[in-house]
Amino acid sequence: SDYKTHGTPGGENFMSFWQRVKSFLEELEEKEEGNFLIVAHEGVLKMLTSLVLTRNDGLFWHLQFIRGTYSLLKEDQGHYILATLNRGGKE
Repeated sequence: SDYKTHGTPGGENFMSFWQRVKSFLEELEEKEEGNFLIVAHEGVLKMLTSLVLTRNDGLFWHLQFIRGTYSLLKEDQGHYILATLNRGGKE
């Protein structure tokens, strides 16, 4: 079956999830410049990061966010970079 269009019973499918996170990102982009702190589940962080960096879900399966750490996306002249990934956890 196609994981993008079929979800678990009572849950959302991948495309609905993608649209939900994309809508959140669009809301952020409408706000004035500033810093944002986003606390979310790993799936949301993976999708949000993929959308910010590539405008699609292409990085979703290639990212891992570790619980108890922080990551930082930075904007520079209209482009974003993943400046910090999984910092501050137990090492």
